[in-house]
Amino acid sequence: MLVLCPKKLRDNWTVYRLNDQLNPFGADRFRYDVLSHTDLSREAGYSGDINLETLNWGNYDFVAIDESHNFRNNTPGRRDEQGNLIRRSRYQRLMDDIIRSGVRTKVLLLSATPVNNTLNDLGNQIAFVSAGNDEAFRDPVGIASVKETLRQAQAHFTNWAKQPPAKRKTSDLLLRLGSDFFKLLDELTIARARKHVQKYYAHEMERLGGFPKRLKPVSVYPEIDSQRRFLSYDKLNEEMEGYKLSLFNPSKYVKNEFKPIYQTPTRDPFTQADRETFLIGMMKVGFLKRLESSVQSFEVTMDRTIGKLDALEQKIVRFQATKKGTDDIAGEELALGIDDDEELHDALEVGTKLKYKLEHLHLEKWLKDLRKDKDQLTILHASAEAVTPDRDQKLAELKALIAEKARRPTKNKLGDLNRKVLVFTAFADTANYLYEHLHEWALKELGIQSALVLGTGENKTPFQPPGFQRHTDYIHILTKNPQRSRFSPIHLLPGDPPKPVLRHPEPADGQGQE
Repeated sequence: MLVLCPKKLRDNWTVYRLNDQLNPFGADRFRYDVLSHTDLSREAGYSGDINLETLNWGNYDFVAIDESHNFRNNTPGRRDEQGNLIRRSRYQRLMDDIIRSGVRTKVLLLSATPVNNTLNDLGNQIAFVSAGNDEAFRDPVGIASVKETLRQAQAHFTNWAKQPPAKRKTSDLLLRLGSDFFKLLDELTIARARKHVQKYYAHEMERLGGFPKRLKPVSVYPEIDSQRRFLSYDKLNEEMEGYKLSLFNPSKYVKNEFKPIYQTPTRDPFTQADRETFLIGMMKVGFLKRLESSVQSFEVTMDRTIGKLDALEQKIVRFQATKKGTDDIAGEELALGIDDDEELHDALEVGTKLKYKLEHLHLEKWLKDLRKDKDQLTILHASAEAVTPDRDQKLAELKALIAEKARRPTKNKLGDLNRKVLVFTAFADTANYLYEHLHEWALKELGIQSALVLGTGENKTPFQPPGFQRHTDYIHILTKNPQRSRFSPIHLLPGDPPKPVLRHPEPADGQGQE
């Protein structure tokens, strides 16, 4: 058996194989291999104690794919200038080496969001179950073609969605979708939504008191800078529209006589110039997403990008002086490490990656544009750096929300006070920043403990009650429940983004800290 999961969730699966007190299923003696999604891009090296070079990929008769929506796109592999396949995509590797080769493989797909864009996302995941055979469910289920079933359902949904809101009725959509679509879902999917649980597990729900009541979301729109000296999102977007970001656009500077060398194969619908244009657009969006997360994350990203510009500038200057050294440049590679945006990395997996020789480029022109980019980004970096924590309006708003919850806690169904606060953020930079500026304040001003839990990186907490031998372990922080401290467990769904967690432990007398 094989479990494929995101790298940051690896520990969530490996714990169930260990002879460890943290393993609630130790008596079951589970035996299975765990690999990360990214291991499908590797031909050698080790993943844990598994040698990827000698691994018998086709010998798994059962594969569980956690967060299977990461395989929603059947992306093509990388090809060279002649159109020859030089590296398969993760999707292709999974299908060819695990599903189709070796023994017959059963597949379990786990996802809370199987469809992100269109029903084609679902079709690409179902293809793993059928080993890519579109007619695999003709006899057992009565569905002649999965692709055609999903195509028709998507067309009906698209037409329904084009109607004015007043005319869009769910009942009309359900009638249009057709029986094959629902038969496909009934036969291949298992959903456990609230309504399903309430209907089929009514007795257990009554015993537990039902689901918590969902409060209406409250949206807040604080300024970035309390002194209003930093650009608004709209102004910054307008400003960045004029940025060339030539760091990611080497094709623009290829000399005419060398341009044929860097032309992509005729079968490729996009030129390298197209790809670099798309990449620049995604980088700009990524910068704005960082700012939306926190001004600190934006500052760090600007600093990293300026560092990339510095390194490239020095490389070009050295080459001009000596005509020696490593002179290959790839625009896609320059983007890596700047933004941990999954969409960006997915985009970089598509198509051909070209390396440019510096001697083939108009270096003086490129240097001029690189230095202009550096000047522009340096101004943004300085502006973000000036927004210190005491000027960070979003941080101030977050403190106010936490203080309100701690001082006026809600009650659970048993009447116990609930002072727990969970703060989610998409980027580890923001998580570290929040923990740095919240945990001492929370303890001093509110008397509540805090912890930082990251998908990658070191977890932190100053809270070390008896029994916490590894106090920065994910499970110890969130689920350990020493009776002496009544450290109530917090359960988080796997796959959540990096997050700082603030919660309020209660002493043994149950009175709680004020």
